[in-house]
Amino acid sequence: MKFVLKGLTNSSLMQELISLEINQYCFDLRPRSFNFTPLQNIQNILSQNKFENNFSFLFENEKEFVVQESLKQLSIDPHAEHIFLEFCGQTPLDELEKFQNKYIWHYNNQEKIINIAQTKYLKRIVFNHKELEVYHSQGELHGFLNLFSDYREHIEFEILIDWDTNLLMSIMNGFQVEYLSLELNSLVEKGFQNPDPNLILQHLQTLQKNLQVIKDE
Repeated sequence: MKFVLKGLTNSSLMQELISLEINQYCFDLRPRSFNFTPLQNIQNILSQNKFENNFSFLFENEKEFVVQESLKQLSIDPHAEHIFLEFCGQTPLDELEKFQNKYIWHYNNQEKIINIAQTKYLKRIVFNHKELEVYHSQGELHGFLNLFSDYREHIEFEILIDWDTNLLMSIMNGFQVEYLSLELNSLVEKGFQNPDPNLILQHLQTLQKNLQVIKDE
């Protein structure tokens, strides 16, 4: 299982958590997000990065030129192997394909699942655990996840959870999930955009133990 930490706002946290081998960090470029961080700050973090991490840049309902200009200001190559664009919101898949860059997409039910077959650059789909809990309560979880089975050969899957989420065993045992992601918030912060490395460490260690228990059952 690989871990993704979303909402990174400083490089010191990466150094504190290096022992956890987090596979990917996500910078939040949604202006209304509590984890929003300006481009200059991201540049500083990237310039200080001496680790072999993957990075993603999260946008929501942004125009194409805004995304392109952001990448230009960051002076990064979006085609680089370790760089991913990441999108949530209502932007259709055919619009995201126009970037001609590999990207991560947060599933929304306004998009027809069959349209996934027409994508070329979609590399990962993110499901929110809270939404999957709704399908589970309705007895529809297995049927819903099975709709994506045809895409497993070329698309990976990620589950976005919270720090206090009780993982649904039916997901972890019955569906191929490559990534678990968590977003920095008040549950692991000492103050606004001031994450507590010790709390994060404790939560992730507990999560790893729970995953091992699920795997062994």
